[in-house]
Parts: sequence; structure tokens; C-alpha cells
Amino acid sequence: MAGQVDTRPRPRAMALMTVLAVIATVLASVPAALASPLAPVEAGNATITDAWSTISIQGTFSDPVVVAGPPTRVEADPGIVEIANVTPTSFDIRFREWSYLDGTHGPETISYLIAERGVTELPSGGLLEAGSHTLGTSFSRIDFDRDFSGANPTVLLTVLDNAGGPLAPRVNNLNRVRFDVRQWVEEGTSFQPASPVNWIAWSDGSGSAADDNFDWSTGTARVDERVETVDFEQTFSETCFFADISSPTSNPVTVRSETVGASSAQLILTEEQARDSEILLGLENVGW
Repeated sequence: MAGQVDTRPRPRAMALMTVLAVIATVLASVPAALASPLAPVEAGNATITDAWSTISIQGTFSDPVVVAGPPTRVEADPGIVEIANVTPTSFDIRFREWSYLDGTHGPETISYLIAERGVTELPSGGLLEAGSHTLGTSFSRIDFDRDFSGANPTVLLTVLDNAGGPLAPRVNNLNRVRFDVRQWVEEGTSFQPASPVNWIAWSDGSGSAADDNFDWSTGTARVDERVETVDFEQTFSETCFFADISSPTSNPVTVRSETVGASSAQLILTEEQARDSEILLGLENVGW
């Protein structure tokens, strides 16, 4: 999903873009955070490490759901993004390396998206739904409260802090009324307790700042272990970017962003290497 800030004297604007095949979403926003007065939606960029950082929420929410990613790949060691302690005023976030690594990770840039739990209909007619779910080792189904018209929505998932080790959520059978999801753990791990995740689904299509106070549009891509460039439909002054996998890969794989610019972004899939050094992957579906 992609978009751009409206420069006219009005409340700050945000923009979003999505891709279905790793799922990705791009938002154009102000550097710190942007809250839309027309809908309970907020986006921003942050720098994270392996240590927990607290992000303040600028908008007004009663029960916010937060997702984030993909992180940049300044440091090559693979891992996941985790969120904890979500309240109406703040949340904590960190980069967590896979357990076979040393756990220390330098600064990475990441975008975050906040929405009110439940269904939100934007003035443009766009639809988003936000919720939480507990993942097991087999697929379980999430039914949307509202049908998404048109093409399949983009679904973004972020792991909440849990007692077990790092894991990668995996989506399957995504369509306009539901999707299936499960956890995928580090190779060689024999057990992982049930783990909570946050998710936000965003409808296919586009919207403008004139209606929603931010521009947004959606698209699709196919990504593997090679860098893939995604071109945006517009040029944005400042951008937030989101991505996630929407096909049932059999590997513990996550999405990283090589670059995020005004008119394009570069995506790559990274696989943990606890059992072996092989990192060859098939093409996966990504939403942006």
C-alpha cells in the first residue's frame, strides 16, 4: 500500500500501500507519527534494536491493535519483530533474533501501523479490520467480521511477546471472508507454546487524502531470497512501509526491506539457519 502527505494547510496526512505475496504495505507519513482525525488509524517510523523501545501513540484509541514491519536489513542476522505492552497511549517493540544466534542486534528502521480493534470503514469506502489471535502448530481459521469486496485484502501480522522462542506467523487460504494462520518455529525446535499475534487486514483498492486524510493503494508481488523491487503507483515525500507473507511456505521465513524510497521499495526474504546454511527459497506471495 502506498500514499503521500497532503501539503495543503490541513491536519497531517498519511498514505499506505500493500502487496500480496510476502504481504507489504507502504504509507507516506510524517517522520515521527501520523494520526488521522477521520479514522482511528496511525502510522509512523521507528528505530529498534534487540532491546525493548517504547513508542508513544499520538492519536486517541480505546483498544488499539499494533502491527509493524518489515524491518530493514542493516545487520544481516535474521529474526522477527515483537510487540508488547500495548495500551491506548503506548506500546513496546524490539527486534528478536532467532535463538541459535547471539541475540544482540544493531539498529534497524521499521514502520508501525495502529488501528482500533474491530472493523473501520474509511470515508473513501476502504475497509480495514484489526484483531488478535493465538497461534498453534497447525492452521486455525480467522473469519472477518465484514466481507472485503474486490480482490483479497492485505493481512499484516506481528508477534506479541511470548514465553517461547521466536516464531514466524504463516498465512494460508486468504480470501475476502477469512484466512488461515499458524506459527512456524525455528528448525530443530521440537516444541513451541501457543503464541499471540496481532493482525490488521486492509482492503484492496485505493483512497485519497481528500477523503481519508491520507492516500493509499494496494498491489501484489512475488519475492524470494533475491532482492525484488516494488514500484509504487505514486511518488511520496515520506514513506512508511509494511510487508508480510501470504502463502504457506514450509520454511521459517520473514520479510526484510533493503531500501524504501519515494517511488519504490526493495524486499527480500530471509530464512533462519539453525539446522543448515541453505537459504534457497521459492517465490512467495507478498502484499504491499
